[in-house]
Amino acid sequence: FTEDLLRPLVEQVMRSPLVRQLVIFDNGSAASLSFSDSKVRVLGTGCNLGFAAAVNRAFAALATDYVLLLNPDLRLDNACVARLLQASRRYHCPIVGPRLFWDDERRFRLPPATGELRWLGLGADNPSSLEGRLRAHYWAIHHDHYWAQDTPFRQPFLSGACLLLASDWVRARGRVFDERYFMYYEDTDLCIE
Repeated sequence: FTEDLLRPLVEQVMRSPLVRQLVIFDNGSAASLSFSDSKVRVLGTGCNLGFAAAVNRAFAALATDYVLLLNPDLRLDNACVARLLQASRRYHCPIVGPRLFWDDERRFRLPPATGELRWLGLGADNPSSLEGRLRAHYWAIHHDHYWAQDTPFRQPFLSGACLLLASDWVRARGRVFDERYFMYYEDTDLCIE
């Protein structure tokens, strides 16, 4: 039920010279999606299979070296696809993703993944304690460091809202996501594997 958000994304993605085909998996929308561009295919079953299962079926319909997985409400920087592809190839990384903003004005930054940060639990039960204030301080340092980077860097987890995946790596695994995750944390599980 995101057609109003999806159409601007489709137009934006199809302007990229690196995108050869776009597969949309309609996960149970009441409306029938259609697009005039012959490079855009819409798949679906008429019911909501869950995010992981829908992604796996869309991936199976593609025969490309790389797949860019996008949420329908996403907007891309003009150079995003090229930068992700360059990082994947240069660093031989099968999964890459960008830093994300919550808003079009780029004021609200999506926080970095926490991974196994030992200090994360410090003072969680009492934010005003010394430990709680140290936790907030360390989090601010971690956040600022994450957003200050100007070259690709390693993260423990990437957001499934935007991932570039090397298709040969995915095919060797047999799937993109574990379908036992209906929605949420399938991207974390993918990065752990």
